[in-house]
Amino acid sequence: MRSPKCSTGESLHLLPRAVDRWTALGRFLKDLFNHYIISLCESIPDINDVSSFLSPQMTTLGDLFDIPSTDPFSIGVKQLASDYLPFGWREWQIKSPPALSDVKLDRSRLRFALPTIKLVKLYLPGTTHITDRQFKDMKTALFEVPFSQALITSPSGFSKALSTSEEDYAQFVEKVKPLLKFALSLTEVNRLLAAEEATSMQSQITVTADQSSGAPAIESLSHGRPSTTQVVQAHLDPVSTRLSALEEKLQSFSALETKFDALSQHLLRITQLPGPQPEDQEETEEEYYSDDSEPLSPAASPRYGLVLNPPGTSSSVPLLWAPESAPPECYTSAPSNEVSFDPSTVQQEPDIPEPSPRIREHLAACQLWGQEGWKRVQYKDVESKLKHAGGFQPLLVNHQLANRGRDDFGLRQMERVLANIQYGILAQREAFSQAANSFLAACPGAASMFVQAFTSEQAEFRIASQDLVQYTCGKRCVVISQRREKFIPSDPHIMHLLVNIPPSESYLLAEQELGKCGLPSAPPPKPSGAPKREVPSKFRISGPSRPKHPRQAIPSQPPQRPFHAPRKEIRREGTNYKCPTASGAGKYKQQRRQ
Repeated sequence: MRSPKCSTGESLHLLPRAVDRWTALGRFLKDLFNHYIISLCESIPDINDVSSFLSPQMTTLGDLFDIPSTDPFSIGVKQLASDYLPFGWREWQIKSPPALSDVKLDRSRLRFALPTIKLVKLYLPGTTHITDRQFKDMKTALFEVPFSQALITSPSGFSKALSTSEEDYAQFVEKVKPLLKFALSLTEVNRLLAAEEATSMQSQITVTADQSSGAPAIESLSHGRPSTTQVVQAHLDPVSTRLSALEEKLQSFSALETKFDALSQHLLRITQLPGPQPEDQEETEEEYYSDDSEPLSPAASPRYGLVLNPPGTSSSVPLLWAPESAPPECYTSAPSNEVSFDPSTVQQEPDIPEPSPRIREHLAACQLWGQEGWKRVQYKDVESKLKHAGGFQPLLVNHQLANRGRDDFGLRQMERVLANIQYGILAQREAFSQAANSFLAACPGAASMFVQAFTSEQAEFRIASQDLVQYTCGKRCVVISQRREKFIPSDPHIMHLLVNIPPSESYLLAEQELGKCGLPSAPPPKPSGAPKREVPSKFRISGPSRPKHPRQAIPSQPPQRPFHAPRKEIRREGTNYKCPTASGAGKYKQQRRQ
């Protein structure tokens, strides 16, 4: 019995389910039903992503792999992908990667379907440690390869944009799922590099195809990798060996300590004798030595300037006392009971230590001590380079405190100098960091020596640079505190509120915290200069104002000569000197002339 034909409305109702089934069949059916799907999609408004299956910019992973390249890193990445990607990866269909200028992604968050440890060894051959900056640079270089963009797994939005459909993206994630656990972080990479360096073990990945399920079988990247206990034990084995040898030596030294003390006392007794007496010496030796020890030979005596070794020990064992370093006369020049109790003193170190001669010469050459051109050392052109905003300028006075304080011009200029020096120091450290990273990228084998010489905690370069940063920042804190004291009112309540407000990047006191304090308005500024005196009303001229005439110049009178008292001789003669007048002055002159 023939089934009845479906109407046009029923066909449109069943069409979305048919499209979903056609999509799941496979890529070989898409070309067959291409024209039919496009014609049906025009009448279905709910299906919007069908045209993405027929994008004219589709390509395959194999086509991107075949793009020629001369970069050794990109060539190595392709070889790495061909070794570890599952079977059939060349037929994976994707969209053409966009231009690098059109992509705005954080390179540090990228994750690729490739072993990270292998990529690090490919980017930095022979390295045992990778920095955060080098790790980001490696991801940036990897992203610039179009073939590597198709292997990005995170962020997922970028990976979905390259996939032709949601189903293709799901299949891609399922196929590269065994490789996702090898996308390691920076900490894990450095830990594996350290473990490989200590144990000299190599990791390998073997990828096989699972024909039945389509999921690739892959061996663990860390196959045969030792556990943490084994790694620690590998480091402790040499230490245990050295400790065992050291314990044996300590036991031998403890056994020799008693004989060594006895020998030293015996030698002191021998040196007090007036001369060599073989008979007495033999008798003393027989009394001293035990049966298992050998008598002291003349060659072993300190009189001959030889190093003594206790009986039964080899000469290779180092002793703490060597008699040949002392002259023979020291054994007979003074009696053994004489004690040296000479006084001695220790000098205190100077408060300001002297610099090294080389540094002092550098300062003299730069400052031009003792030369005529000492005052022509320029700084204006360099000051313009060091002058920057954003915290490198003297902090401004808050407008709430502008009329409450005193002038701080000197402190403000000092803070300006310190801020310029701060910028120069920080800019120098940043330039050094960039140059160091470039150098280590070119010479990764010198990383350990470079770090030990420049950036380790005990490096003199790091200590000197850190001391300079500490001094400038601390000194500027003192200057800012002194400036704040000039503007903070002396009222105890207001002072308690303002002293706990920290400075901001632009002002002496943070604006937001200062606004919350409810500081009362400042008094109006005092007028500058002396106040103008008003003329009392009784001295004012009433009536119409006098006409203003130009003031005539008063002729200057010749200065009169000062009057001098008569001499004592004149007063003794009975000269009656009266009040100085013009006539009296003339008589006095006549008397002096006579």
